[in-house]
Amino acid sequence: MYFKAVGFLIWCCYSFTFGLDPCENHKKCDQCISDPNNCIWCAKDNIDDFRCKSIYEKSWCPNHRINPTSSINKTDDRSFSSDLGKSVQIKPQRYKIQLRIGQKIDFNFSYEAAKNYPVDIYFLVDASLSMQDIRTWTADQSESIYFTLSNLTSNVFLGLGTFVDKNAIPFSSIIDSERSYSFIHRLNLTEDFETFKTILKDAPAGQSFDEPEGGLDALGQVMTCKEEIGWREQSRKIIVLLTDGSYHAAGDGIQGGITRPYDGKCYTRNGVYLNEINMDYPSAGIISKLAKDEQMIIVFAVKQGIQNVYKKLSNSVRDSWSTTYDSDDMAKILKTIYEKITQRIKFDIKSEYRKNIEVKFEPDCFVNTSDSCIVHKGQEMNFVGSIKLLCDVEKDNFLVDVMIGGIKENLTLDIDVIKRCNCETDIKSEECNSFGNRRCGICECSPGRYGAKCECTATSRNTVNNTNSCTAPGDDKVCSGHGLCHCGSCNCNQRRNGRFCECDQDSCPRDASGATCNGHGNCVCGVCTCTSADWSGDACDCYKPTTPCIVDGKLCNNRGKCNCGSCRCAPIAQWDARYYQDKFCRVMHNPDCHSRQCELLLSCAQCHHSGNGNCSQCHSDVDVNVTKTLSDVNVTVAPWNLCLFKTNGICYSRFAYRYDDDNYSLQLVVQTDNDCAESYYMFGGLFLLALILIGVATLVAWKLVTDARDRHEYERFQKQRDEDMSETRCNPGFKPSTMMFSNPAFRKRSVHN
Repeated sequence: MYFKAVGFLIWCCYSFTFGLDPCENHKKCDQCISDPNNCIWCAKDNIDDFRCKSIYEKSWCPNHRINPTSSINKTDDRSFSSDLGKSVQIKPQRYKIQLRIGQKIDFNFSYEAAKNYPVDIYFLVDASLSMQDIRTWTADQSESIYFTLSNLTSNVFLGLGTFVDKNAIPFSSIIDSERSYSFIHRLNLTEDFETFKTILKDAPAGQSFDEPEGGLDALGQVMTCKEEIGWREQSRKIIVLLTDGSYHAAGDGIQGGITRPYDGKCYTRNGVYLNEINMDYPSAGIISKLAKDEQMIIVFAVKQGIQNVYKKLSNSVRDSWSTTYDSDDMAKILKTIYEKITQRIKFDIKSEYRKNIEVKFEPDCFVNTSDSCIVHKGQEMNFVGSIKLLCDVEKDNFLVDVMIGGIKENLTLDIDVIKRCNCETDIKSEECNSFGNRRCGICECSPGRYGAKCECTATSRNTVNNTNSCTAPGDDKVCSGHGLCHCGSCNCNQRRNGRFCECDQDSCPRDASGATCNGHGNCVCGVCTCTSADWSGDACDCYKPTTPCIVDGKLCNNRGKCNCGSCRCAPIAQWDARYYQDKFCRVMHNPDCHSRQCELLLSCAQCHHSGNGNCSQCHSDVDVNVTKTLSDVNVTVAPWNLCLFKTNGICYSRFAYRYDDDNYSLQLVVQTDNDCAESYYMFGGLFLLALILIGVATLVAWKLVTDARDRHEYERFQKQRDEDMSETRCNPGFKPSTMMFSNPAFRKRSVHN
């Protein structure tokens, strides 16, 4: 709920910021106030704004707003009572509510458990042979069951019925209605437990062929056949199903050729279910619905080994219980379940429009059944409920029953849906051209007329609800979704036109400034219609005159075509090394292209140099002239360019070229004489260089040899010297440079003392 509230708040803020109001499309007051967004209608005459809004400013329609609110009144408020057959446990019993769609209204009610509220317990027992001991055991406990429950309430009735399975193959081995049957009612609800005991013991045993039994068949009849069973109007109704086998459910009947679904009605006459071989088994869903509608509590008391099967079934059936009959004696089991049922209150809602309403309770005993829902004897419990109608419903009046699980009492909410505005009516108003009544600020037109002021006449193709004349063939939107159908014609929104508003005035191409059709035409259904003969094209962006393409009196320099005011130039020729041309197709000179141009013309020049007059290497746009020497032609001045090339490996020749931009061609002059002087100088220089290199190499070699010989002599000397110094010898002619003399008169002081 928190996230829903936050989401709604964000949506409201977004709607207010961007002007999105879901109510603005409503054209009548009754439609407006029936919107779940709590729309408000303005009944003021001749209003220029929307009449229906949920987001508005204070200045909008201050004194003519129609905004009905919900109201509630008690219509049945009897006091609590515990009288038999007249007990009252819910107070009040009925509310009359004027409820507007989308609004919530609160209601108060109380609950007080009646003293000694009657209890009807119907035992539905599996009569198979395997259940013989359990039937006897249950019959023996009937007195204990009766008196145990009588200690809880003084009004206890017991009833009895048995079942086996459908009397049809393959559910039974033989067709015998005495041994195989879906349901037999054997004892009406009574307080005579002795009779109950006797009939249960004497009930004949039956037999089925397969393991699952027909318990759901019997359950359906017990809950729907109120008069046959003897259910009391005011009682807590408990059905105890005793079995040791699983159950057949909807769809299993097809095994015996039975395909007709069970419809939830009573087909038991004189205690016997008559449609067992005509109708399929009930589904868990229909069993749950019947239990809810009749406020019956089902107890599945089964064998220990199959409890999980019935536990799953119990989870699908509202207010049902699952237990095992061998866990304790039956009296204690029923006492425990009865105390749990009666000690906690649980609400249920019943209405034909259950999905269209939102009902809440405080404390919540509908979903959570908290500790606040525990019943204390003799204590009145107070509750606050709220109901909200989420959307429009077909009927103007419907009922919602708030029921308490296990008792056939309820609080009835008698709801009148607020669908009509309470406005005065001006009969045959002049505002409506006398063809309608003025109500809530608008005209309600007479038959055959429609429109805001009843100004339109209805025809077979043109009525208020028939918009065929405003709908384009193949389209399902009125006026293409961009206008309103008025009197059979489309009133288009801004920037839309056409018979069906199919044309968008802004759908044509725009230029950089945002102008449609380049500012030179009109947009008609997405197509530009140019307004000037000088402009053409899908976007009126093509300028027809060729003036912008002319330079120096030539159209695109005679090298291209003028298209929409711009030159589309021919590609640069293969013989031309230049790579850039301007917007007028003029090929621009570039000094960096000279070497490349020489390469492109080399093969042509070599061919003509060799004297071959038929040179396929030369392009037709290259005008070639051959001369003995270029000095014969003054090519040393611009715009001539000189190129040098080898002829026979050692000699050179030259050619010169220049561009003719007027005719986009090239003039080439090829020299036939060879120039070998440069080759001689080159070879002489190379010979001199070789001599120098040889001399340097000779000096280097001499130096290396000399160094090697000196190194060898030094190493030999060093080796001989080492050998001579290997032994120490005394020089006989050597005399030391010092002499020693002794003084005979010297006496040491130590000796003297």
